[in-house]
Amino acid sequence: MRRDYFEAFRQIDKLSSEAGVEARWTGRLYYPPDRSDIVWGEFFKILDASGAANALPDGEKTQEDAKENRIAKAAEYIRLNHSRKLTIEEIAEVAGYSISWFEKLFRDYFHMSPVQYQTKQRIDLAEQMIRAGVLNISEISRAVGFYDAFYFSRVFKKHMGLSPSRYRQTIKDPSPLSPPMV
Repeated sequence: MRRDYFEAFRQIDKLSSEAGVEARWTGRLYYPPDRSDIVWGEFFKILDASGAANALPDGEKTQEDAKENRIAKAAEYIRLNHSRKLTIEEIAEVAGYSISWFEKLFRDYFHMSPVQYQTKQRIDLAEQMIRAGVLNISEISRAVGFYDAFYFSRVFKKHMGLSPSRYRQTIKDPSPLSPPMV
């Protein structure tokens, strides 16, 4: 099946150069800057003729599995790049979807936007780092991708209910108002 895809891409390369369209491979899709209707029309004819359009990657039983794997790949990319400023375009390209379709699928699977998911990952990591007690709050904010400590503090408080410094205090010294442990 993969051979059919590669053959289709070789043919689309040939067709695009004959049509005077400079197509470029972005990892998942060909992106011709102009005259894409001609190139895509021919591309889908080739895929239909080869039968490769209905093929699933190895190990995926259904279209739903394929979607889940691609969204999981995007989520993992967000987790691994928590300290970088990621764009929706970049994450959608990792998943191999258009931006609008990617955002819809991501929201369906995680019940939050990719940006909200990245923020949650950052705050979860910051919470672990605060518990470890090795770095100060400013260093933690930078380590998790917030380059403004005040903004980090506001976002942390919104998610956790306490500012980072107050959260650290409650971990070190539980409130005297809490009931005694029996």
